[in-house]
Amino acid sequence: MWHPTIANGAGPLYRQIADAIDADRRADRLAPGARLPTMRDLAQTLGVTVGTVNRGYRLAERRGAVVMHVGRGSFVAQAPRSIVTPTAVAAEDSEVDLSFNRPPPVELAGALHRVLADIQREADAHSLLDYGPAQGRAHHREIFARWAARRGVTADAERIIVTTGAQQALSVAIGTLTRPGDAVMVEQLTYPGLKNFARLFGFKLLPVGIDDDGLDPDAFEAACQASGSRLLFCMPHAHNPTTRTLAAERRRRIAEVAARHRVLIIEGDVYARGTASTFEPFGALLPDQTIHITSLSKTVAPGLRVGYMIAPAGLVADLVATSQTISWMVSPLVVELACRWIDDGTADEIADRRRLASQRLHALAREQLDGLRLEYDADNPHLWLSLAAPWTGRDFAAAAAAHGVVVTPAEDFAVGPGTSPAAVRLCLGAAENDDALARALAIIAELARGAPRPAGFQV
Repeated sequence: MWHPTIANGAGPLYRQIADAIDADRRADRLAPGARLPTMRDLAQTLGVTVGTVNRGYRLAERRGAVVMHVGRGSFVAQAPRSIVTPTAVAAEDSEVDLSFNRPPPVELAGALHRVLADIQREADAHSLLDYGPAQGRAHHREIFARWAARRGVTADAERIIVTTGAQQALSVAIGTLTRPGDAVMVEQLTYPGLKNFARLFGFKLLPVGIDDDGLDPDAFEAACQASGSRLLFCMPHAHNPTTRTLAAERRRRIAEVAARHRVLIIEGDVYARGTASTFEPFGALLPDQTIHITSLSKTVAPGLRVGYMIAPAGLVADLVATSQTISWMVSPLVVELACRWIDDGTADEIADRRRLASQRLHALAREQLDGLRLEYDADNPHLWLSLAAPWTGRDFAAAAAAHGVVVTPAEDFAVGPGTSPAAVRLCLGAAENDDALARALAIIAELARGAPRPAGFQV
């Protein structure tokens, strides 16, 4: 079984693992398709942590040298069309990871100290450390109902289930509504975590066509007729990864198709909207057939891990039972903090500051990437960069990683064969500062304006 040569003092161990995979693949000591040791086995062989091996494999994957399959293992990738030499890899301290979809940072310390001090002064503050209802406390759900109304969905608090972010809400909805072998319709480019859910719960993903305006109503109609599936997961606003928002007429047509075929929609709606937005979610258009999911992670604070779902009344009991099985309840203390911020206007203030920060980062990106095909929602930090032939998303991500910039290729979002465009997602809020972002965007621009380069190319 293959194992890398690690030299003392030759750089971070995880990078040495990735470099060794690169070197041995180029020297034909690792054949395409060869299975690499499990992370646990290699960690024991090298005397390092599993986390170090995982980080090394992940870096090799970003370079295009490794393909990782959950549940199957890690394999040497086929030789890429374009190879960038390892000598072009940036130093560790200059690597910029634009793959992490997070909001741009803003200062939160003052607001956090104030709300914690207010909670501490309450006579019954200790009750926030006790068990609570799996659905969430009634007064918390009432506050979330007011927050939901400002985002376009009017709902009774009894239809709201408090969750540990949108990720848990999605797992609850999927776990409640699917059985092994079921088919779930999704946009042909979708949230990558859904692929993991499909493996975990044993259902199949059925890709539905999208175009430059988002989910295609005609393709949705055809999928309903052909498959008989009665469940659709979609992201109609600031879609991840393409950033597209469905226009009002298209949303109405999709709602009509769903109503006619009795399809239940699971709607992911986590991204920021300005106060002038007229976007109407499916949770408002088709409330009896939509599970509307949102959270505060992308708009207020990622670490809060507080969200909620708004469900049709007839599904609430089943969804609460699943939520209780998965996590029993959300910490009342964390939910109280979030709800106080919503009630006193702090959440809106933070969300506005993050939107303004995203707008500023997009202005920087447009300047750096001038002339390239970009799609973005200025209120949210991720950006979709389409590439000219003969680039593929995977080849471009590998070339960018070799120069110290990590981006996410379209292939990571694609469901089904032949559904992956030549594109990558850039998360502008993930950069440490403006200088790091500008440096990363300059590398991306130089790569994107040219064709895939032969070995030895330097930016």
